Parts: sequence; structure tokens; C-alpha cells
Amino acid sequence: MARYQYAKNEHGEIVKAVDLVGQEEKSEYICLGCDNPLIAKVNGKIKKPHFAHKTVLECNGETYLHRLGKRAFFETYQKCLAENEPFYITFHVPKKCQKFKRTIRKHCDLGYTEKCFDLTNYFSQIQVEKRHDQFIPDLLLTRQNNAEDCIYIEIAVTHFLSEKKESSGKRIIEIPLDCEEDVEKIYRADLKPSDALFLGFNQESAPIVDADCKCMHKRYFLFLVWDSGKAWLGLEYLADIKAKLSKYQDKIEYSNIIETDLEFENSNVLMGYAHGDMFISQLKLAVEKKVPVKSCFLCKYSGDNYNYSEGLPIYCKAKKKACNSNQAAECDWYRLA
Repeated sequence: MARYQYAKNEHGEIVKAVDLVGQEEKSEYICLGCDNPLIAKVNGKIKKPHFAHKTVLECNGETYLHRLGKRAFFETYQKCLAENEPFYITFHVPKKCQKFKRTIRKHCDLGYTEKCFDLTNYFSQIQVEKRHDQFIPDLLLTRQNNAEDCIYIEIAVTHFLSEKKESSGKRIIEIPLDCEEDVEKIYRADLKPSDALFLGFNQESAPIVDADCKCMHKRYFLFLVWDSGKAWLGLEYLADIKAKLSKYQDKIEYSNIIETDLEFENSNVLMGYAHGDMFISQLKLAVEKKVPVKSCFLCKYSGDNYNYSEGLPIYCKAKKKACNSNQAAECDWYRLA
């Protein structure tokens, strides 16, 4: 038979068994799960204080926990409003750097910061299972003069948010409960990111200052195809990339910025990459995109010279000599392989 830590008294208020220790045992308690009478067994010397059903019967623990969560939130929030006490929520707000978004076509993710609000400063009304639009949330918080500005409170035991409700755009606080002890986070009136799921609260990014910006101190590969057909690959800071793209915009036929987590400490490593697999893969990508690029790496007469140090990595089988990749732009022998 189920033993519960909480019950309703004759006034419909939640009572905790441990708070009744030392008091006269009464039977005017009602089960939150099945609405049947409970007996407070709080003065025993062996068993932990608890409520037990007056008669043997089946009681749904899931229903009990869900009703307990709803009632606990309702009473706690009402108490905060009546006694002018705060009910805090704290949720994560993403930090996104937009400084070079137009250059790299995305923002830089800088993690998140936390925002804290006192719900009672904004929402002075709370209702249980009140219909709003096409939904019936477990609890509904609304402003006194603007019922459309609201927050849904959902207590999740085994049934979590429906896809329709989750994608509705409503502000929702979903509080998961796995056991009776989890209700304590509601009584604290201070919900943290680990206590609940907050939906619809964090659409906007937190403000970013230059000191927060990581992308401006990071180098990216920049691949360019000039209007001459020649190609170039370099490792540059985003500020330099932005300046270069602006300065030579009339001469650049195609550009691509490639992010890398690799660290380059000497020019030999950079040179190896600039005339290695990455450069060739970018050349092939440009060809696939119908960019008018010409490179000896792409020519049917291309062979390996292995002489990267002098900038002559290719041996031309047609002209019988070593050359750099951009000589294809001015070569009559050039044929795409």
C-alpha cells in the first residue's frame, strides 16, 4: 500500500507528514492521487513519518505526483504574491557574436549566460487548468491587465510536452518530477536551469562586447579565385579576410572561407596545407560550382614535383618542366583532367 509524504488537509492545502511530528494524529487528510481518506502516521519510532490510506486500495502514484506538483506550485506562488515574496526563474540565454556574420555567413557561438527574473513582478494571477487558446496548461500565469501575456506551467511526471504545444511559440516552464523529493524545488520558489525546461524565453542573444569575441582572434583559411582564373589559399584573421574581400571585390570571382581548429606555428606547415590536399579540394569544389578557375593541379598533364619549398609543386608533362599551380591561367596547353 502506498505511503506518501504529502496529503491535503480539510482546507485543501498540502501538508507534509514530517511537519506533523509531535502533533495529535488526525484522520482528516485526503489523498492527492485518489481523493480517499489518509491517516497521518507521524509519531512512530520505526517508520519514517508518512500518510497511509485508511483502507487497503490501489492508488495511482503517477496521478498523485502530478497533482502534488500542481498544488505545490499553486500554493507556493499564491503565498509569494500574498506575502510580497519573489518567485525566481533562471534560464540560459545564448551568447552569439555577430561581428563577422556577413563574412563567414554565421554567428560564433560563445556559450551562454544566465538571466534571472522574479515572476511575481510581472504575473499577478495564477489559475489551475485554465483554457488558453487551444491549450489547457496545468497552471496559467497571466498579467492583471493583459491576459494574453502569459506563461504555461506544466508538471511532467511521465507525460511530457506534446509536439504541438512545444512548437506553439508559447512561453512554457516544464517542471519534471520523478519522486516526492523533487517537489522541494518548487517550494524553494527559485527554479534553476537544472530544475525545469524553459521554452520561449531565450530567443534573443545576450549582448556581446569585443572582449567576448573569440572569432576575431582565430584564423580561417581563405580560398580565392581571381578574375584571371588563378587561385589562392591563405590562413588569415577574420578582420583581414573582411578587409581583403572588400578591397578586391571587383577582382574576386569566387571566395570560400574554411574554418579550422588546427594551430599553425610555422610557415612550413602552412605551406604544406596551402599547396596540399585542402587547396586541391577547394579547386575541385570550385570546378563543381562552375567557377572559371585554372590550375595546374587540375590539368591532365599535371605530375608531382615534390618541390614545395620553391613553390614549384607540379611537373608539367607537356612542357617537361616544374611549375606552380597558377601558370595554368596563362598556358595554351591547359586541359581540365
